[in-house]
Amino acid sequence: MNSLIVYFINTILSSSVLYLFYILFLKTETFFVLNRFYLLFALLFTSIVPTFDLSILKENFTEFSGFMEPIIISVNSNINTNSTGFNFINTLIYIYLAGVALFFIRFIFQFIQLYFVAKKTKKTSYKNIQYQIIENETNSFSFFKLIFINKKITSPNDIENIIAHEHVHVQQFHSIDLIILEIITIIQWFNPVVWLFRKSIKEIHEYLADDGILSRGVDKVYYQQLLLNQTFGTQLNELTNNFNKTLIKRRFIMMTKSKTAKSNKLKLLISLPILAFLFVFATISKADAVISVPTENTNVGNQDPMTQVEKMPEFVGGMEALIQYISKNIKYPKSAAKAGVEGKVFVSFFVNEDGAISGVVVEKGVSPELDKEALRVISKMPKWTPGENQGKPVKVALTLPIQFKLDATK
Repeated sequence: MNSLIVYFINTILSSSVLYLFYILFLKTETFFVLNRFYLLFALLFTSIVPTFDLSILKENFTEFSGFMEPIIISVNSNINTNSTGFNFINTLIYIYLAGVALFFIRFIFQFIQLYFVAKKTKKTSYKNIQYQIIENETNSFSFFKLIFINKKITSPNDIENIIAHEHVHVQQFHSIDLIILEIITIIQWFNPVVWLFRKSIKEIHEYLADDGILSRGVDKVYYQQLLLNQTFGTQLNELTNNFNKTLIKRRFIMMTKSKTAKSNKLKLLISLPILAFLFVFATISKADAVISVPTENTNVGNQDPMTQVEKMPEFVGGMEALIQYISKNIKYPKSAAKAGVEGKVFVSFFVNEDGAISGVVVEKGVSPELDKEALRVISKMPKWTPGENQGKPVKVALTLPIQFKLDATK
């Protein structure tokens, strides 16, 4: 579970660094094609690389440690519960998965919306280029080979240039970029920098389309006026390339900006050591992923409540089965109950490569009776599913707190 947190941190940090590089060195340049592919590559890099694992480059650890959540043993019942009541990691995972589900549903809905719009709109053509007429207040847009023009646009010259603009989007496969953006957003919806990447990539699409129109000899003043005239309406959804997107001022600046010198493209070379560093950082930190559990300020010997193992060992059947095992086998010592002794016994043990239990000791005890009973039950545990690192079984040290709790009504 903790690997998910490491992934969150790595993606946010790496995407922040690469986007900052874009802002500082590339954003104001006019090599739009290179900027487009830099942004796409950076976004894919920050989504995929943190899932890699280069732990083979690190020291080959032979022993790992983890700290488990406490199990409560009542004096007169076999009911055992997790005393923390709230598991932050699980809650975080549920929130993340809920977000993934929400954005996935949004993604599917956008396709369905486009399907019905394409199905119900009237088809026509202009100079052998087919397009469809939108009846509502939606701006003109394109999606792959489909071009949609708002019915309010009636001037043949305007229609021709809007179609030409959208045709640049079609020819350069900008819709593929938008689908990639949506998929990455589903995975990284939590990452605020992803939303900045989205905005910048869509800006680049419009710069490319504008550049394509002006290179055909269209009058710049007329074209700018055409853009201003298309300020009505809204965007259908995020999968479409809209003729007008609320960045008119920046588009006008780029139209009048002198072309960037080709030598400025060498700025991209600066990104190579940055990418190399982020690659090593992301993959090594994944290998260092740790599981931290509250220790409630206990001094449990030299036990470090963290792990450097990729996959923690697990009691066969999971935590619920472990609770049932402890509940069935442990007995609250009568002498301790009669004397009103209660508290939390911290028992450390190893789960060996074959899953067998060994090295059972009390790291922090409460009383001889409670300590002895906790040792007895833990020592007799059946084999676990062993922990793994780099795909191989490893020996893992665990600390299990067992809380002996008297019935308050007694």
